Amino acid sequence: MEKASLSSISEPQESPVSSKKTPVIVKVVAILAPDDLDINSTKKGSRFVGSLPIQRPWIRQNHRHTERSPSMAPRSIEQTLAEAGRTGRPRRRIPMIDTSSNVCRTSSAPAKAPSAPTTVKSVEAGPTRPREIARGFEQRVSRLPPIPPRMPNVKLTLGHGKDGIRPTFQVNSSPRRKHPRLPRVPQRVEEKTSALASWATTAILGYQIMFQASFLVSRRTNLAHKLPGLWRWSSTAATSDTSNLPLHGVRVLDITRVLAGPYCTQILGDLGAEVIKIEHPTRGDDTRAWGPPFASYTKESGRKGPGESAYYLAVNRNKKSLGLNFQNPNGVAIIQELARDCDVFVENFVPGGLAKYQLDYASLSKINPRLIYASITGYGQTGPFSKRAGYDVMIEAEFGLMHITGSRDGPPVKVGVAITDLTTGLYCTNAVLAALLGRQKTGRGQHLDVALSDCQIASLTNLASSCLISKKPDTGRWGTAHPSIVPYQAFKTADGDILLGGGNDRLFGIMSEVLNQPDWPADERFASNAQRVKNRETLEEAIEQITRTKTTAEWLDAFEGSGMPYAAVNDVQDTLNHEHTRARGMVQTVSHPALGEIDLVNTPVKYSETQPRIRTPPPLLGQHTDEVLRELLGLKDDEIAKLRKDGIVA
Repeated sequence: MEKASLSSISEPQESPVSSKKTPVIVKVVAILAPDDLDINSTKKGSRFVGSLPIQRPWIRQNHRHTERSPSMAPRSIEQTLAEAGRTGRPRRRIPMIDTSSNVCRTSSAPAKAPSAPTTVKSVEAGPTRPREIARGFEQRVSRLPPIPPRMPNVKLTLGHGKDGIRPTFQVNSSPRRKHPRLPRVPQRVEEKTSALASWATTAILGYQIMFQASFLVSRRTNLAHKLPGLWRWSSTAATSDTSNLPLHGVRVLDITRVLAGPYCTQILGDLGAEVIKIEHPTRGDDTRAWGPPFASYTKESGRKGPGESAYYLAVNRNKKSLGLNFQNPNGVAIIQELARDCDVFVENFVPGGLAKYQLDYASLSKINPRLIYASITGYGQTGPFSKRAGYDVMIEAEFGLMHITGSRDGPPVKVGVAITDLTTGLYCTNAVLAALLGRQKTGRGQHLDVALSDCQIASLTNLASSCLISKKPDTGRWGTAHPSIVPYQAFKTADGDILLGGGNDRLFGIMSEVLNQPDWPADERFASNAQRVKNRETLEEAIEQITRTKTTAEWLDAFEGSGMPYAAVNDVQDTLNHEHTRARGMVQTVSHPALGEIDLVNTPVKYSETQPRIRTPPPLLGQHTDEVLRELLGLKDDEIAKLRKDGIVA
């Protein structure tokens, strides 16, 4: 527990651009009574002047410490004053806080009174201040969210009322800057510590009033970007259509490309997070050029070109697009400033590739210690292959999946979709959600190292376990068949294919009845699954001779209601038009600003209370550049125009 001298709080210094600030005056209704101030030791006539204890609520969210170090033990008024250097006892080093300049210096000397009119008054500690005051204050504080690492310019005045100390806060809202903060050198750890210390004194006293201030301060004051994690006053970050979603209020910076990363951030966006997708200002995401097919632009849009790639449209809904060139120092500064107030940062560059831009975890975590930084790579941040680039198909080949995929005795083939990318995106999403929960306990972010190779190995599940236990090679490729179950595969019909799954003796008996072969279950060759596996080829050939005699639809009608697992082998178009697909709402029509009405695959999980949905279509390249720079960074139109002219944004 550190002590901060209240008498060291000086009047905020007005900068040239702050002369038009509109102050918002809010009074605190909570009475100052920190839990380590021994109220019972105060006597009538005693005076409390000097240091007040500062808790560090950004270390834990709920302030209910299960263990208390010796430095956190309750202290009497005399002990507090002694440690502040007001008696002959050894002095502690007291943080000297200047809220106007965000500078924290440590000194062994007693704090000097400010030159401005005194803002701290002596307080009579009367006998009518019960311990319940302290407990009530602690309970109110314990319910508050984590305190942000930054604070607006705040002036604190302590006055003495009949109920005890009553602080008055003057919150100066920040106007828009006359000049962009570019370029900006990343802050050092010491500077970040100073920024934290600059508001520590006022945080424990007046954290509640910031909630009241949020209703009074206009969005035009541009105060929101100074209070990360509490309010999002951009036009879409805190709109009513996300307020009931699980990740409402979470902001994500996405500088990923292609599939694994965009798939992860799309899921986060579906769950209510504000996702800002940073793309190259002219090329955009690589997948914008991956086609055909393309969704054509409408005539009304006035745009030229083939349209928007179907591949890109598949994994970029519920996002904003910021066209930005971070090979320019000013572009780097913009990302760093955005990262300051973001919760999650997702990238998929080769390990070390972002360090030269000071956009790696080591750099951004100094700017924002609460940042959750997810790195998606082919082979991870460590290991002999870590520096290699890798696409999904390379990982499929090198880490076992392709070897077990394909027809029996045929060549290895890749899976029809980039399943390793998708699996990695899902794992990364889970990791981000877990890290957000972990941050509520620790108050700090962390680095997530997500490798396609690791996720691919994890997806081998039972096959990997079989090899580990048996110490033998895998059983190879089986097509649609199962190495340990017969019948369990697709069979040809008169016009297509049908898949039958006889996973046990009962189901095999049902299938035999539908195929009009009631004697098969009694046949010694097919009496048990072990015997059916042994005589696999004979049984499979006999089944397919029968299934070829009817169409797929006829066999579907025959197996309907039998209790036998079966399915037609449909193509993708049939799947999207399937009556069950439509009944489950898995295809949603959305309005795109340049494409008109388009159909997209919807988010799959159905929630009873907080249902995610496609709120916004995949954005055009740079569609939200002006909005992000204006709303989140406070840049003016002429400043944005200059950045666009210089090729930094688009």
